Parts: sequence; C-alpha cells; structure tokens
Amino acid sequence: MTLQAKLTLGSVLLATLIVAVISAVDLGNVMQLEFDSTLEHAQLLKTVASDLVQDALNRQPTKNLLQALHDPDLSAALVNILSDSHTILEVAVVNLENEILADSDQDRVGLTSRKYKDFQELVKRTHWYDKLKVLALRDPEYYQLEQLLGTTKGQPLLYVRVIIAPALIYDYFKKSLKSNVVVSLLSLIGAVVITFLASAIAFRPLGQIGHMLDLAASGGIRAGESHREQTAGQGGDGRAVGDGLEGEHPGTAAAGGAVRGLGPAR
Repeated sequence: MTLQAKLTLGSVLLATLIVAVISAVDLGNVMQLEFDSTLEHAQLLKTVASDLVQDALNRQPTKNLLQALHDPDLSAALVNILSDSHTILEVAVVNLENEILADSDQDRVGLTSRKYKDFQELVKRTHWYDKLKVLALRDPEYYQLEQLLGTTKGQPLLYVRVIIAPALIYDYFKKSLKSNVVVSLLSLIGAVVITFLASAIAFRPLGQIGHMLDLAASGGIRAGESHREQTAGQGGDGRAVGDGLEGEHPGTAAAGGAVRGLGPAR
C-alpha cells in the first residue's frame, strides 16, 4: 500500500470516528432530554394530585378519611390529569400500609400498592448506559415519585404516588434515533467524499515521496547506487594504470643515465 493510500485511509477512519463520537454524544443528549421532560411532567402531576387530595379532605371535614377520598370529583380529577400522559401509568393515593384508597384506575382501589424505585434517582444519578438499558428491557420496570401528606400536627397520613414506565419513553426517543441515524450517515458520506478530494490534492506530492521510499525499502535505489559506484571504481582503476605507466619514464631515464656514466671508465 502506498503512502498516499495509507494517509487517505487514515483520514477516512478518523472522519468516521469523529462522526460516530458526535452522533453518540448527540444521541445521549436527546435521551437525557426525554428523561428530564418525563421527570418534570411527573413532578407536576404529583404536585397537582397532592393539591387535589388535600382539597378533597379539607372540603369534607366531617367525613372520615376513606369516605372523603371516595369523592367522585377527586376520582374524575385523577383520571383527567393523566389524559395527556403517555409515560405515566397511574396516580395512587395510599395509606401508610400501602393500601390504595383512591386511584386514577378505579379498579385498583382496595389493592396493595407496590413501592418502586425512585424515578428521580434514575434520571439524575445514573449514567446514559443505565438509562439505555431501562429503555431496552423487554419486561418494563416501573418507577415512582411520591409525596407524603400529613396532619397539621405533622403526623404522616397518606402517600400520593405517581407511577412511571420509562420504557415508554422509547416511543418518542426512537423518532429522534431515526433522524440521528440519517444525519450521521449523511455526515459520514460527506466526510468521506471531502477526505478523498482533499487527499487527491494535498497528498499527491507525498505519493512521489512514498514511491521513492518504496524503492528504497525494496532495494531499487541501493542497486542503482551500487552500479554507479562500480562504474566509478572502474574509472579509477584506469587512472591508476595510467599513473603507473607515466611513472615508468623516470625509471627509464635513470637507466639511461647509468649507461652514460659508465663511458669514461672505459
């Protein structure tokens, strides 16, 4: 693989990673907003239901607790406040023994109400993957918010409980999920196209450098250098031979001088 191809592939992978991280963060933010919105709505219903119960009791001071809570107006009001809610299943008024005295579902009056996990703890004190697991459960878990009501002397009397099914948030969350997936795919395609165009322009000079590095790694340049060194060495040997031939002339002259020096002795 050439250097230009490696750089292009690395850029594409980096762009993919960046798009994936941004999409994941955006998805987590959307999920948290849905949970926060559900919590605010549940807290509002808890406050409204508590006010309705207090008003029913204060309007009927001569009746006992059970008779006052069987007020038809209270039952109708509890049903009405749930009319626009899709993730809140029930508003129950229970005594200290968890017996349901009034409920948005009249069929549950007289039954025992279970205590569920605190929904506010789930929303505010858990990580995004904990919330995602709650949404993905096949058997939905229920959570609650509750308000304690007591006498003017501070004696506990009743609980007003709002029961929430967080898994139903997924019906709204999946709309954002689909749009998020579409945006992520379009962003990824755009990033890949831009990366290829940029690499074709910016990395082209590097392609030549990469080709030279590939030749060096495969021994092509080294072989060429060896050939040049061999040729240069042969030229040097020729010069040496020439120098040797030139160096023989003084020896010859010296021999001639020696012959001439012998003449007078005869």
